Amino acid sequence: MTVDTDSFVTQRKDVVVFDQTEKGLAELEERFGWDDEKLDSMLVHVEEQEVVKGAKKTLTSLRTDLENVKKEAKKPYLDAGKAIEDKYKEVLARVKKIEAPIDAAIARRKKADDDAAKAAQAKKDAEKDARIAELEAQLKAAGQDIAAPPEFEPKEVVLSLATAKQVKAAKELFTAKVINDLLIDSEGQAYELKVTVSRSEFSEG
Repeated sequence: MTVDTDSFVTQRKDVVVFDQTEKGLAELEERFGWDDEKLDSMLVHVEEQEVVKGAKKTLTSLRTDLENVKKEAKKPYLDAGKAIEDKYKEVLARVKKIEAPIDAAIARRKKADDDAAKAAQAKKDAEKDARIAELEAQLKAAGQDIAAPPEFEPKEVVLSLATAKQVKAAKELFTAKVINDLLIDSEGQAYELKVTVSRSEFSEG
């Protein structure tokens, strides 16, 4: 999609509305372009104060006129911008109307695929559980009891971080940052970490 910018370029001729004022700037600078020292000396005398006030009034009026000219010159562009924005919204709404059913269909297909995957996994898990239950029943029927691994009481284990090998092992168990922070206490002594471990143990025959 392309936009014809030629009309915008040619409309730059609208800035000529400032030409008349611009041509008179040299005269204004000559009449009122006093430096600070001159202004300070003029404001000391009542008669010259009126001259300064008159210059201020003239320039204020000129600024007001410039503001009005600017507003008038910009109005067609602002109106054109609003027309472009309104048309954009209108066309965009039509595009979204076409796009919406497609988005909805894609969402439905994704949900269907996700539901199917969950159902397949649930079926797989159920079949696995059923097979385990079947094997357990067969073992029981054969007189073999299935006992859960014995659970032992939690144990307190002292980890001494005195050697590089012990530090390496501790880092694998925890994290390097934690171990680095705890290697040396405030008195420069190596820490001993007391860790409570709970796990199932089996004795080897």
